[in-house]
Amino acid sequence: MRIADPPRKTALILIVDDEPSARQLLSDVMEDIGYLTAIAFDGKHAIEKFQEAQPAVVLMDAMLPSMNGFDATRAIKALPGGAETPVIMVTALSDGEAIDEAFRAGASDYITKPIHPGILINRVQTYVQAQLTEAALQSTRELLGSALSGAPFQNRLLNNLPGMAYRSRHQPQWVMEFVSVGCLALTGYYPTELIDNRKVSYPDLIHPDDRERVWQTVYQAAENGRQFQVTYRLRGADGQENGSGNRGSRWIASRNPRASLRASSPIFRRSSWRRMQCCRSATCCAR
Repeated sequence: MRIADPPRKTALILIVDDEPSARQLLSDVMEDIGYLTAIAFDGKHAIEKFQEAQPAVVLMDAMLPSMNGFDATRAIKALPGGAETPVIMVTALSDGEAIDEAFRAGASDYITKPIHPGILINRVQTYVQAQLTEAALQSTRELLGSALSGAPFQNRLLNNLPGMAYRSRHQPQWVMEFVSVGCLALTGYYPTELIDNRKVSYPDLIHPDDRERVWQTVYQAAENGRQFQVTYRLRGADGQENGSGNRGSRWIASRNPRASLRASSPIFRRSSWRRMQCCRSATCCAR
């Protein structure tokens, strides 16, 4: 008899029960929908089997010889990988005290006997699918993090931002490691003139009266991982002074823990003054 469609990915279910008939029933239901099963007949055996099989879900009886299901659940939860593994108590105990004890022990769910196959299947598949989803999300996060940390990806991203984007070291000299092409319109300097401070350093473009205040604001925000906003005056290659505003949050490039990304773009212009924003963030979105 097939009760439900097989899961898309095989998982192993650890069944812990001292009654052979109960173990057989649970095994039949789980295997009927495509899961693998491992069997344990008491609490101590369950701990050994968990370490050996690393199941996706544990179906745990409460009343077991040598070590009851509550203590076995506590022990499993203390093992490597145990905290993330759902334990479903499947037992004839239905009183409130037993249910509370199960959840205190670390159980994720509680099903009373006699077992309704449909309920059991739904609960197990829900927990298995949640694990698969989390694993997929984690894999995506790792791949995305790897892509974002790559210099070619970062450079393409930054070059397509409005205004000027750059990656600089956390030093008062703001030594540039990358500068987007938008710097020419904003400062009058080419990227090659600003990278490694070859012709001029960015702090030299900041008005002397604003320089220390800007550095302290940016440095403190980076060290404390918080957002910041600061306004200052910037002098371009043509000698004109431009009003500039820095705004953003901390992001440290993984390739260089002492470097971060920033982006700047003008937001208004008045005679020889130009106001800009600089955003320091994971996405480097200039505004």
